[in-house]
Order: sequence, then structure tokens, then C-alpha cells
Amino acid sequence: MGRGDCDYWLDAAKTTKVNIGVTPGPDGLALFESTKGLGDPQPASLGDEAYSIALGDLGTLVMVREGDAVVAVQALTTGDAAAQLVAATALARAVLAGL
Repeated sequence: MGRGDCDYWLDAAKTTKVNIGVTPGPDGLALFESTKGLGDPQPASLGDEAYSIALGDLGTLVMVREGDAVVAVQALTTGDAAAQLVAATALARAVLAGL
């Protein structure tokens, strides 16, 4: 399994997007830990090894460590942090189901 990182713009104006990444091994662990420095990590409803960060104009980020892989999902949808958190969490859950 290699690193996957996909930016998906959901509208022509490029105001709504999701970014999904999976990083395995030591690089994933380093990413999981270093990303905490982007803001105020809050527990995410995806287990003990999960957190979310509101990134303002950049959306909401959900990070989940599962085994030796890290799933990162960034959602920029409505500007509403609560809605973005719901979307990012649902996408992260779907990615975890596929690991």
C-alpha cells in the first residue's frame, strides 16, 4: 500500500472540496503527530486515536490512526465548522472501512 492523497473539488468555483489521504508506516505516525500543531485538536468520534482540527477558511481536518496507517480527511463545504466535521468524519469512517 502506498501513499494516496486526492483533492476533489466539488464545484466549478472551487469553493467546496474534500482531500483524502492515507499514509502508512512511520511517515503516517509522523504526520499524525505533527498535524496536531495546525490548531486545537479535539477528540473525533472514531476511536482513541482520532482527532479533528477546525482550520478556518481551509475547512475541517479529521486524522485517524488505524494500525500502521493514518487517514487524513479535509472537508471544505459550507464554511460551517459543524457541518464540515460531520462530512469529514463520515468520509474518514468510509476510508477506514476500506483499509
